[in-house]
Amino acid sequence: MRNTPRKRRFDHALRGYWDMFPVSPKSFAKTIGAHFRSKTFYSKNASFGIARTLEGYVEEAKKLLGAGKAAQAQALLRGWMTVIIELMAKADDSFGSIGMSFDEGFKTYLKIPLDQTGIDERVFFTDLLDFLIWEDYGLTDKWIEGYFRGLSEGQADHCREDHWRHVST
Repeated sequence: MRNTPRKRRFDHALRGYWDMFPVSPKSFAKTIGAHFRSKTFYSKNASFGIARTLEGYVEEAKKLLGAGKAAQAQALLRGWMTVIIELMAKADDSFGSIGMSFDEGFKTYLKIPLDQTGIDERVFFTDLLDFLIWEDYGLTDKWIEGYFRGLSEGQADHCREDHWRHVST
């Protein structure tokens, strides 16, 4: 019973759409996650070093954006987001340093112009909504409030349709 429906849905929310991204986040998540393979719990004092490591990847994504590699930056940050969610289950972030690192990366992720990445908007929004629904740490709250107000009518319609798909399943 370890592979419960809840676990399967959570795993899908973290990685389920990656094969449909123009550049898969998989290799980025593997590289970033390799820093945190320890089976031990990370103390709150360790969170500062973790945050520094995570912030380095946000800077790398910003450099990719500056070089016109939006699809790679999107993939890097999407893999990075998943690593952080998995990391939160084994790290004490009482000081909030990991959460603050997430803020900057997630804000950057949402600002990447979709037309520059080549991602299908339906894939992007379905992936984003699944991630938002299953992210239990409140890391995304600050950045999504105004985000959806800026969507086109078609994008908003897709998000509403996708939301009801989740509610009815």
